Amino acid sequence: SVIIPCYNQAAFLDNAIGSLLTQTRPPDEIIIVNDGSTDNTAEVAGGYGPPVKLINQANRGLSGARNTGLQTCTSHLIAFLDSDDTLEPTSLEKRAALLEAHQDWSVIYSDVQLVQENGTALGRYSQLMPGLQPSGNVFGMLVRYNLMPVHAFLFRRECLAQTGLFDESLRSIEDYDFWLRMAAHYDFHYLDEALANYRVHAQQMTRVDRKPMQRNDLKVHERVFSMTAFAKLSPLERARAYSTHGTRCAQLGEMADA
Repeated sequence: SVIIPCYNQAAFLDNAIGSLLTQTRPPDEIIIVNDGSTDNTAEVAGGYGPPVKLINQANRGLSGARNTGLQTCTSHLIAFLDSDDTLEPTSLEKRAALLEAHQDWSVIYSDVQLVQENGTALGRYSQLMPGLQPSGNVFGMLVRYNLMPVHAFLFRRECLAQTGLFDESLRSIEDYDFWLRMAAHYDFHYLDEALANYRVHAQQMTRVDRKPMQRNDLKVHERVFSMTAFAKLSPLERARAYSTHGTRCAQLGEMADA
């Protein structure tokens, strides 16, 4: 199952859906959650037949839209795709094959290619944070930095039993919170190949809502310190997490907290 939340991004939606319909291993279902859009999102999504399914709802934000998708999907493997991004043609096949070949693995995540609005490649996400693509128990690294954009990940439905749904009080950074809760219980494995594309454009949330995102990032990061998984980290891993958090506070001018 691939879940696409969409809010007023009909201009990009055809590309996102098209990248799924041309997969070498097509998804069993593509669930598009129209999250109260005022553009022609419903018209664009409604023009497709199976495996595309359209759900229209009042605006609940990214967390609420993804939760609707999670509560609706039926497949044993689940991925997300934001409406302004795309997947490479072999993305689902390669990631699903690894999970099916390794039944003890729970989550696969790949590298992501950054692209301009016109499709020009800008480089891989891993180049921004070299060496921060761990495998296995990734919680110790994840408490410092989010590993990849949300559409890099493919996970087993059974992971939801421990992870739960997205926190709908978070209007951004909700994916980081979700992966932290998942990594506290399940191993992640990295595939060193750019199997997803992250579109850089003027209307994306990371540009329009940068300051609120930084605040939410701090909020999510603070939650980590009370998690059982955090208490189990080594002293050095905990120290690095505190240092990273202090730096984030300083960047927002909160020097006493820093």
